[in-house]
Amino acid sequence: MKNRIFFFPLETSSRDYPYKKRLSDAIYKNGDIHIFARPWVLSYLCLFVRDVNWIGQNVNHKFRFSGKKLSQYIKSKNGKIFYFDEEGGFYYPSELAHEVIRHRYESLSIEDIDYVFSWGICQHTIVSEMGFNSVCLGHPRFDPIQRSKLDKNKDKVLLLTNFSLILSKKTFQSEFDDKYFPARRTSTLEDISQLFKFVSENNDKVIQIRVHPSEDLDLYKMMFKSLKNVKI
Repeated sequence: MKNRIFFFPLETSSRDYPYKKRLSDAIYKNGDIHIFARPWVLSYLCLFVRDVNWIGQNVNHKFRFSGKKLSQYIKSKNGKIFYFDEEGGFYYPSELAHEVIRHRYESLSIEDIDYVFSWGICQHTIVSEMGFNSVCLGHPRFDPIQRSKLDKNKDKVLLLTNFSLILSKKTFQSEFDDKYFPARRTSTLEDISQLFKFVSENNDKVIQIRVHPSEDLDLYKMMFKSLKNVKI
């Protein structure tokens, strides 16, 4: 029997590796070949290797010498793509979810992606409406929540932010089209105003802000340095 080949692209090792290693252990059969590497390393291997099972995302990369996408090479060599979305699954309000998720998937080829593993029902519904073969199983990166009494820390609030278009050291304008970027930037500014409004109205609580990795941590510390109840 022919050995199965699995490629596990690691975009951010601290985020990708633990769950992909657990997944690798769970599906391994004697004789399998499991390779973990940076996406661009595996991308070039796909030019020469057949029957690859690609576990992750990063399949939209386009080769300069041919103009073809990685996903096209994988499929042309009898491979399969199991697409795990790494970019998150919660957007509010629902109109924003449709806008962001559709924008993220519209450049992917329905014919090339065998399965999309969706975070939750909202993403699953939108991706399915776009024609992808979506499976709603949550995400293997996360362990099930062990629930406790919700009033245990009622005087503490945890906020997870992502205002990268405004509060990052880098500019994201080149990563969005000219029509999409101004609208997202405007909505981000409106959301930031809600953050400051929430902080000003809850000065009796301990507010813990978990900054997104793409945001400027030092900038957050500077903005809230005079507020002793706000922890970055």
